[in-house]
Amino acid sequence: MLRLESVAADLADLQRDWGLDRTPLGRKNVSLPRGQMRVARRAAVRDVVARFYAEDFGRFGYDPRAEGPTPEAVRAAPHPA
Repeated sequence: MLRLESVAADLADLQRDWGLDRTPLGRKNVSLPRGQMRVARRAAVRDVVARFYAEDFGRFGYDPRAEGPTPEAVRAAPHPA
């Protein structure tokens, strides 16, 4: 039985036991480390918003590339009751 948690080692054991040539598993669709994924997602969302609201940004003189407050700063800001 090959278990996902240890599939590479289980496959190596299976290949050895059956006398097969060792064929290591490759890696596909490897996720970015957590912090890098957040940055990439933030940039992608910013690009979508910039394109969608391009006319409004131009009309009101906003720079869509300008950095806004961080999520932490928004959460920490006082909110009206």
